[in-house]
Amino acid sequence: MNLVYRIYTERKNLPELQALVAGYFDGYTLIWATGVWRGLREQAVIVEIVTEGTIEDRAKVYDLAEAIRVALAQLAVLVTEQAVSSVLITASEVSQ
Repeated sequence: MNLVYRIYTERKNLPELQALVAGYFDGYTLIWATGVWRGLREQAVIVEIVTEGTIEDRAKVYDLAEAIRVALAQLAVLVTEQAVSSVLITASEVSQ
């Protein structure tokens, strides 16, 4: 069973955010959102990463979340995890 992790943070300094995430994972999705933190609306981004669910994956996600928190000068970032069933459809599988 795979795990999907989501890291929620304020949407700012996107080039640095993307560079950080790419340094930890070679595949991820950025989702634009509007969040509320301490009663104030802010533009947010959700970093979504699907992993094989290993202990090492979790450690990498938590390390990445801390790196994002520091780099974007955030008081906190939220990390969620959820078990998922997933299949990656690739060009070689489609042609079979």
